Formats: sequence, structure tokens, C-alpha cells
Amino acid sequence: MGDLQADLTDALYAILLREADWPKFLHLLAADLGNGGAQFMLQSDSVNGKSGRIEMSTGVAQKQIDDYTVYFSQLNPWLPDHILRRQDDVIIDHEILPREKLYQTEFYNDYLRPAGYHGSTGLILNRRGGETMFLATIFSNADPETASMVGRRLEGIRPHLKRVMRHYSRLGQEIRPGDFATEALGVLGHGLCIIGDDLKPKLITTTAEEEARRSGLFTLSPTGRLCLTEETARQTLSQMLVRGYTGPTEQIWQQNGCRLTLFRASREPVSELLSGPMAGLIIEPGCHGASATDIAGLQRRHALTAAEMRVLTGISQGLSIRAMAEAHNRSAETIRSQVKSLLHKTGAENQLALLRLLGGQR
Repeated sequence: MGDLQADLTDALYAILLREADWPKFLHLLAADLGNGGAQFMLQSDSVNGKSGRIEMSTGVAQKQIDDYTVYFSQLNPWLPDHILRRQDDVIIDHEILPREKLYQTEFYNDYLRPAGYHGSTGLILNRRGGETMFLATIFSNADPETASMVGRRLEGIRPHLKRVMRHYSRLGQEIRPGDFATEALGVLGHGLCIIGDDLKPKLITTTAEEEARRSGLFTLSPTGRLCLTEETARQTLSQMLVRGYTGPTEQIWQQNGCRLTLFRASREPVSELLSGPMAGLIIEPGCHGASATDIAGLQRRHALTAAEMRVLTGISQGLSIRAMAEAHNRSAETIRSQVKSLLHKTGAENQLALLRLLGGQR
């Protein structure tokens, strides 16, 4: 077990250095368990609805993942309420429920046994908003000593795993107002809000705050929760902030002279597991994009083609490559190539520099 323990520790720190990923770590954790797997899971207790999800896994079939989410998470006898409320504990199956009692349950007879599983060991990672997150293994060996052995393995990597998890938790919570997206939107005169799954903003730029107040786009409750005044968008935001959301990732509407774009933020999976989903709101006040005179002036100075002009206009309006591709019936690769050509001709290092150039900023 020693070599595997060292390999698991090395894999965790390699993840921090971006030299490995979480699927590799999960695969390594379950490598010697035969018919088995490892997964990150979320589980709520009965007070919070008694439901669960398998969010990231290896060695577990999609049918088992779906069946667990839809039904069997409500019956899992290894995760009673008092276990879910613990902190940082290793959970060994037969210490929670003796095998002879497990074999009498629907969870075992209709879920575990058909899939060839008999045992499980897990490690509680954190609890947030009524959900407990943990790392779990599942395996075919019915010998309780296998569960105890895996428990010792998890105990050995626990301090290293907690350090790495703290890093990803900070990634999920920190929003830096000086990053490229925020700065680019500022150049365009647009505002940005980043909203957590508790509906509390993690970031509101000055432009967003001023325009929301002037145009009545949203309000903040006494507890700090953001409430959009447009009803459909308000409902969509609530849906986007639910784990496992699979609906549209973007909604655009006009309101009080502003163009608003609500989107489901794409995040590093473990950061989202630890800190919850996020959504963003872009506010474009008044007229959008650079003036026709600005764009024409750049065309004359750099002899831009018609295709490059379309791309320039799209960039000035804050459109993504995908949105420009859809608008002009072109592939994303074609639009990306036109953007590169535009940057080369104008001498701009990136799209942000191009926006500054377009606005007369040197």
C-alpha cells in the first residue's frame, strides 16, 4: 500500500501544478479495487431533502450514476444524517451498517448487487448549504478488511487532500475585478455582476452598480441577495444556480434602454463542487459597440477586409467567437482565423488591446 499511498500524494500535488487532473487521481485511487471505482459525491440529509449526486467518477457506469441521483441516493444506508454532519471523517461501510443488515436493504439488492458492488469507504470533505461533499470508493470485494484497508489509505492522504481542497475552495470563492474579462467590459462601458448560488453577488463592478440603480435592473435585499426585476430572467437565474443544471447557458433581453446578458459561469469542476455554481450578468447601457466612424477609421488605416470588419464590429459589441460564428453562418475556426488576421494587421496583442485601439487609447 505504501507505493500507492505515495503515488496518490504525488498525484494530488501534481494537480496543484496542473501536471495531472482529478480523473487521474480517482483512477489511481481505485486502481487495485478490481470491479470498483472512485467518485466525488454530494449528499444532503433528510432535513435538506435527502438527495445526492455523483459529480465526478471513474469506474462507475452512467446508469449507476443516473440511478443513484434519481432514486437510490434517498435510500443509501451508509449515509445516515448523523454521519453527514460529521467533519473530516473517514466512513467505513461495515462500521456504519453491518453486512448482514446491508444485505436486507433495497439499496443493496436493487442497486449494489446488480452492479457487482459489495462495499464502500469514503472521506467527508466539507459541508455547505445543507450538502455534504465527500470522496468515496466502491468495490466488489465483500471482505470487510478491504473497506478497512481503503479507509487507512484515505486516512493517509487526508491531510494532503485537505490542502489541495483548500486551494480549490479559494479558487471558487475569489473573483478578481482586474482580470481580462472585467477589464475588457470596462473598456466597452459595460457592467458585470458575478452571482453565487446563494444569490449574493461575489462581484459588482461600478458600472453595473450605477446602471442598475439608474435603470432599475435589480435590487439587493437587506441580506445581500440580488433580485432581478425582470421576472423571466429572475426565474432563469434561480435555475442556473442549481447543481446539475442542463438548460440554456445564456439569456439576453432588453430592459430600460440596456441590453442584459445572463449566463451560467463555466468553472473548474472541483471549485464548483466546493463553492457551488455561479452565474454572471453583463449590463450594456445605452448604445452598444464602437461608433461606425471609429470602425471606419480603423478600416482605412489598416486596409481591413469585409470579413475582418465583421469580426471587428462583433468584438466591439462584446460578442464571443461562437456568437459571431452563429451570426454569420461561419465555423468558429474561420472566425478565430479572422480575429488573428485582424490582430496582426492592427498590431494589437489581443482583443482587449484592440478595443483600446478602437477607442483611441494608446
